[in-house]
Amino acid sequence: MRVTLAAATFSADHYAEFTVSSINNFDFPGVAVRISGTRCYTAYVRPGSITLYNFTDFDTRADIGSGYTGAISNGDVIRLTVEGTTLTVTQNGVTRITETDASYADGQPGLYYEWQDGNTTKIDDFAAADLVSASAAVTGTITASITEADIVARGKTIVLTLTGD
Repeated sequence: MRVTLAAATFSADHYAEFTVSSINNFDFPGVAVRISGTRCYTAYVRPGSITLYNFTDFDTRADIGSGYTGAISNGDVIRLTVEGTTLTVTQNGVTRITETDASYADGQPGLYYEWQDGNTTKIDDFAAADLVSASAAVTGTITASITEADIVARGKTIVLTLTGD
């Protein structure tokens, strides 16, 4: 996975995106913005839909708007942008969802991934950038090892929050 970050600390207005490599009906990959503690906004991707959620903690979520129904294919770039109270989800640069929510005013971009049974959904080329920063991109690699023992409980959730230098 290639990871591109345009800032080490992000302003309240930023985006997160990834490329869909393989998708199934059992896993829920999502790009997240304004992550702080256990709360965030997340755009979940499944075959045939994208849903925008407000997570008040990792177990409690509420839909924001009606979502998008349409084809999701390998190679699609899914981006969630937050600017002020406006949340925008794009697929390959085409706006699919635009909603407003004023629940969270700050936080960091990242990934939100929930496994159900499939464990075959894959994402690639994660990137995040600050909307008001013109700083140069920083490129790095994230390596993770997840064993079957890590995914024992149905609905195992892993959240990656981006911070650093």
